[in-house]
Amino acid sequence: MTLHQLKIFLLVAKRMSISAAAKELRIAQPSVSQHLRLLSLEIGTKLHRKTGRGIELTPGGRLFVKEARLVLSRMEKLKEKLATLPHTNNSKPSGNLVIGGSFSPSVSFLPAAMVAFASRHPHVRMSLRTQDKATTLKMVASGELDIGVTNDPPPSRDLKAEVLSTTRLVAVLPANHPLAKKGRLTFDDLNDLKFVIRRSLRPTSATASYLEFLKKRGIKVEVAMRCDSPQAVKIAVKRNMAVGILYEEVVREELKKGEFKEVRLPGNPVEVRTCILYHKRKALSPTAQAFLNMLRARRPRRKDRPGALDIDQQTARA
Repeated sequence: MTLHQLKIFLLVAKRMSISAAAKELRIAQPSVSQHLRLLSLEIGTKLHRKTGRGIELTPGGRLFVKEARLVLSRMEKLKEKLATLPHTNNSKPSGNLVIGGSFSPSVSFLPAAMVAFASRHPHVRMSLRTQDKATTLKMVASGELDIGVTNDPPPSRDLKAEVLSTTRLVAVLPANHPLAKKGRLTFDDLNDLKFVIRRSLRPTSATASYLEFLKKRGIKVEVAMRCDSPQAVKIAVKRNMAVGILYEEVVREELKKGEFKEVRLPGNPVEVRTCILYHKRKALSPTAQAFLNMLRARRPRRKDRPGALDIDQQTARA
């Protein structure tokens, strides 16, 4: 009996279909059937029977589901504990680590986090893949990425999402802009401004939602430019082309250096959650687990930080 067989059986029991489980696991249906046969032989009892196009569990199968879940849960907890132990010379993380991020996390903190990890684990070959949110989610689900980071991912049956931090939309101006000293803009101020924003494939993005909110208040919103990346937005702001609207984390360095000035937007723009993503049913490699633990350790330590819950628990409570 192997952990892989337990995971296959639990997915078949969840979907009540061998073909559906095979499709989700991306393996051949006969292979799934063979694993189930071997498991039944080793257990010494039949765990399921065919019913039309699907399957049903036997009494032994229903009992086995409960016990198999406990076994896998304990193994996951054990792996997390082992990953936090100091590595000996013979067990240093090594191999390849592919991290993916949507545009904002890829600019704001992932490069620094990967540099910090590489300094501790020089034998790991690391790469960063930057895509839009939807593509990042698909790549984590397919296994192309070990870990992904993106803002406000939707609930997923395949992916686990842990809140890493929260950020908010801010308006940024060149330091010499006439409004740079104002600190907070009024709704009237916005009527006379042009904006440069990130291009989004989703009409429900944070920026799109905020601009729609302004329009409903009767504000004449003039978007001078839509850019494919945060870097392009920042270049446009530096050239005094328009007021940039970006996530606070993306412009943190420019604000520290005094290149930009932040002005608060009226109406309390919504906060977004930056989340760590990994597959629910595919075990992380020791190297990926070590990187995940490092990201967890870098989370802000605040009592009101929403990242204390994972996003699945938050969705269940909503």
